[in-house]
Amino acid sequence: MAAREAQGGPRTLEAAEAERARLQSEILALREALKRRDASCARPPLAAAAASLSMTVTDATLRLAERPALGALVETREAECAVEDGATVEEATRDTRARRFGGRSVDALRPPVMLSKAIAAADA
Repeated sequence: MAAREAQGGPRTLEAAEAERARLQSEILALREALKRRDASCARPPLAAAAASLSMTVTDATLRLAERPALGALVETREAECAVEDGATVEEATRDTRARRFGGRSVDALRPPVMLSKAIAAADA
């Protein structure tokens, strides 16, 4: 989200409204999934996150993480909506960062660097 905001350039009002509508639709679907207690839609992002960290996870582990991950997806999409409405990423994620990351700044939250990827990049 921070990278997208930094690279974002001018766009049409229609494009902005379409993006906001897409995010609102996704938030609604995620909230409905939470109400139905069907968090399986969080499984693909969880599996992708585990794979990006070179982690092998079982179906049981994914099931345990689905509901909290679904809540985090709602928070993320709501922050994206706030950015669409003009907030900075710092402003839009303040509460989430306070709760989940000890209030660290967005700049302090960087994806982990995998040693195997760093070695491969150094060898290239």
